[in-house]
Amino acid sequence: MSQNKLLKSVTAALASPRLFFMVGWGLLALIIIFMGVSQTGSSFDQDELEAIHTSWKLIHDGVIYRDFFQHHHPLLYYLLKPIILFFGENFRTLIIIKMITFCIYLLIAAVAYLLGVHIVGSLAALISLYLLIPAPIFTKLLQTRPDGLQVLFSMLALLFLFYFFDEKKAGKKKIWLVLSALSLSISFLALQKALFLMVAIGVLLTGAAFYGRITWREWLWYPVIWSVPVAAYLGYLYFTGSLSIYYKLNWLFNIGLPTRFLPFYTFLILGQSQILLLFYTLGLWGYLKSFNQRVIGGLSVWLLFAAIFLVRCSYAQYYAPAIPLMALIAAHTLAVMVDYDRSKLLIIIGVLAFHPVCSWGYVAAKTLFKPVQNEQHERIKYVLNTVPPGVPVYDGENNFNIFRPDIDYLWFVACDERVVKNITSFHQALTGRY
Repeated sequence: MSQNKLLKSVTAALASPRLFFMVGWGLLALIIIFMGVSQTGSSFDQDELEAIHTSWKLIHDGVIYRDFFQHHHPLLYYLLKPIILFFGENFRTLIIIKMITFCIYLLIAAVAYLLGVHIVGSLAALISLYLLIPAPIFTKLLQTRPDGLQVLFSMLALLFLFYFFDEKKAGKKKIWLVLSALSLSISFLALQKALFLMVAIGVLLTGAAFYGRITWREWLWYPVIWSVPVAAYLGYLYFTGSLSIYYKLNWLFNIGLPTRFLPFYTFLILGQSQILLLFYTLGLWGYLKSFNQRVIGGLSVWLLFAAIFLVRCSYAQYYAPAIPLMALIAAHTLAVMVDYDRSKLLIIIGVLAFHPVCSWGYVAAKTLFKPVQNEQHERIKYVLNTVPPGVPVYDGENNFNIFRPDIDYLWFVACDERVVKNITSFHQALTGRY
């Protein structure tokens, strides 16, 4: 009898909203702190150095595309430019940029949480953060790359769109439609792959207009509002004489990259987050009941399909737009399976938090108390300390030259010989020489 009372009291304590709040957010905060500390000692991916160096070139080398090579949309590079100007051309600036990128990462998680509260409720939304923030496939966005801004503003576009649909019923203001369109436009200026979400939102809005959830006038206003920032940037490219080369490098060049569809490679990428993948799949099978949940499910499937089949080279970060939506579905599935019982959800949180706390905690402790000399960091510092400003540096694979000029318009290449061949042919066409 006493054992039954003890069990009931323990269950009641675990089901306490206050305890759930403290443990749920406390463990998540611990993971975030460990991840943040770990960033200060981590190496830079080649894409990160490409992004930072491109921003530096905007300061010193003129107009992007026209005066130096780049084949991504430019928003991130323009946003990094004032940071470099303010903090200076030194190694400390690289670490500051890394921490700003980490803040963007947390903003994506925050927007995903708000979307989750709207779609699946606050309890499942919190569980989704444990599936999202430490997910190996999603941590590619801890690197300074255009994908982070693309995902952030894509998520904002979705959040505002769902707000608009719900407030439309109550006859409230249409500011959410405007914010959604502008966010989607900014996402596109960050990276071309926002095109996939644009197609999905276009289909969603057309369906909503067809069934009377929105007016055709509202349907028309969305692309009109979306086009304003994009048209402004295209106008800038036109007046700087770089519109044609923008099209060649950002679209024709990327389309010409060698196709690399490897099903096993795709499985390895998604398989890094087995729990997320398992409960996401189960959720698609039969746990999505409301209209909004089914829309999120459909969007996630489309974005996954696009990442696997519609891009030339499917890298891990290409899956990032779908991961927050997958995490929401997986968390909702887990919560429904235990009837949204707080005591059971608290146990689930403990299980999900165990590995991230241990692994990121170990890396953070090592970074703080037993730092290892990072060879890449030392190479970057060596160039900064020994090469005078204004002296060109050859760094063909983009590993160490951040704040020094390059020897040519074409300042980096990839190791894949097919990519090099494609770059070389474009370089010859643009400059008249190899």
